[in-house]
Amino acid sequence: MVGLVLVYSAIDFAQISSQATIIGIVVDASNHRPIEFVNVLVQSKSDSTLVTGSTTGKKGAFEIKNVPVGDYVIRFGLIGFKEKTISSLRITDQHKTIDLGTISLIETTVNLGEVLVTSQKELINNSIDRKVYNVDHDIMSK
Repeated sequence: MVGLVLVYSAIDFAQISSQATIIGIVVDASNHRPIEFVNVLVQSKSDSTLVTGSTTGKKGAFEIKNVPVGDYVIRFGLIGFKEKTISSLRITDQHKTIDLGTISLIETTVNLGEVLVTSQKELINNSIDRKVYNVDHDIMSK
């Protein structure tokens, strides 16, 4: 019984030790203020599949826990800012915490296409004291 407990403890320790934590802070490049709600994505370097991710908090800080050993690409993105990529990040058994430091994002403009707003009166308008029938929209009146 004691042998089983030791074996399971060793397996659990091996699984915990092969994972790391990635930390950092994201700021605006122009004024160095922290940026909230930035998407931080960890993707596999070999096939760009999403491994894990997080968003930044009020002070621009992020923490991504339980990242397995491997080679990764880190992407930082938020509407209104140019996406930033760290193209190579290697996590090994020797590194438990990887501090990416301060990541600066450059503000950019987002151009929207043309917007067309249309409106149409309802055929019957119910008020508190009356009902209004709009003949302009009645097919039979035309």
